Amino acid sequence: MPATAKLDIDDHKSKIEIRNLSGDLTLSTHKGHAKIDGFKGGARIETHKGDIRVKFASLARPSSFETHKGEIEIFVPASSSFRLDGELGEDARLDSEFAMITHSFGDDEQIQAKVNGGDGPRIWIETHKGTIRLRESH
Repeated sequence: MPATAKLDIDDHKSKIEIRNLSGDLTLSTHKGHAKIDGFKGGARIETHKGDIRVKFASLARPSSFETHKGEIEIFVPASSSFRLDGELGEDARLDSEFAMITHSFGDDEQIQAKVNGGDGPRIWIETHKGTIRLRESH
């Protein structure tokens, strides 16, 4: 598959590995596991209770990540400038190596953060009971 192609995956519980994709990725899985390395595109990733790991080589386009009760780990180059927005349910957890401020409204926590100036693309995250980890890659 060409590295610049757009990739759409609709899955139930497979093990998925993707390397060096520059095109956009749409991935939906119920309880599958995905590992995406060297990613340069925009992502739209949803899982019910799967485990997802995405390592951006560069952050150039908006992306969104959603899980009901799975785990999503997102690696972004440490010097990247981006906006982080999202919603965390009452039993959800966000673990970030980037400095940010979050706001709580009722049972949900709203995330609105500018990272390294916030001039770059937007990353949207949402989980009801899951864990999202935002990591700096060097």
